[in-house]
Amino acid sequence: MVATLEHEKLASIMVNHNWDFGTEESKAKWHNKAKDTDYNFAPALDGDMISTAKHLTNAEASLKHKWVIADVQLNEENMSDPICGSGIGCYKSKWTKDEEAKIVQYPHDPIENNIKITLANEKSASQRLQHVWNPDV
Repeated sequence: MVATLEHEKLASIMVNHNWDFGTEESKAKWHNKAKDTDYNFAPALDGDMISTAKHLTNAEASLKHKWVIADVQLNEENMSDPICGSGIGCYKSKWTKDEEAKIVQYPHDPIENNIKITLANEKSASQRLQHVWNPDV
């Protein structure tokens, strides 16, 4: 942290810029306006929702049958997947299966190209500078 603060001071001088953290101006500039709104995360249901819930309960009682979302037949041609649920699992439409079949799985090179280049650069620099780099020192 000490070194970072020293580097920040030096960088500020070099680029002729000063940070203004915690000032009234910076607080006003970066103020999160969303925090000014009092959100209601538990709003009361409107009349239609209350009536629908009551009618569903009455229908289930009179028919002696509990309606479960898994009872609904899913359309094989859907282009979007319904949310996965514990009752029905993760349904995949024909469109989704076809799209997933197009994905090419490329083999993974255990040592990626940038690592190979870095190691080659280090070897070249060590030879040129006649210095052996020891990362443990």
